[in-house]
Amino acid sequence: MADEDTISPSEEYLNRLVEKTEVNREIYSIKYQHYQRLSDVLFFFVILLGTLVATISIADVNLVSGFIPTTLLQSAKNLITICGFLIFIFSIADRIWNIQGNKAQLEMGVKSSTEFIRICHRVKKIDLPNMSYDQIVDRMEYLQNHYTMQQYLLPLTSDGGFFLKAKKSYLLKKKASIELEDNPEMDIKPIIKTLKKL
Repeated sequence: MADEDTISPSEEYLNRLVEKTEVNREIYSIKYQHYQRLSDVLFFFVILLGTLVATISIADVNLVSGFIPTTLLQSAKNLITICGFLIFIFSIADRIWNIQGNKAQLEMGVKSSTEFIRICHRVKKIDLPNMSYDQIVDRMEYLQNHYTMQQYLLPLTSDGGFFLKAKKSYLLKKKASIELEDNPEMDIKPIIKTLKKL
């Protein structure tokens, strides 16, 4: 069993790894939500425009031609053409921006980051107190390699101002979580309002 002096630097190292991973997880989460909203908006417009095209297309021109001026009928035909073109554009936007692929990568980033954090917490709370110095060194090296490999495989997170925004969001959530543990009756509406502004 390792003595207290050996464990302390290891725990500090684990805490740093966990914090870096938690910030990355926040970045993946925020970006995932962005791509989800973009996907929802594109889907909404495809459905809306498709419904409009279908409705105008199935209208019997002979029935309404006596009531609607010819120029308006021509405008309806032009509207169908424009809507059809927009449906085409919105449909290929996913391919152009790779929305679904990015969403899948970011979701994997959130999941694998969460799993890595769980592993680090388990190592810190359960494994470290019962390990020799050499075992601790091996475990820290394994976790560092795991973290490094994860960074190679997952999407990049270092795009300047967005990184700072995500870190601020993470720190606000962490602070709120700590305060909630001390005071479960605390009003969290101001914190949620602040997070929505980011």
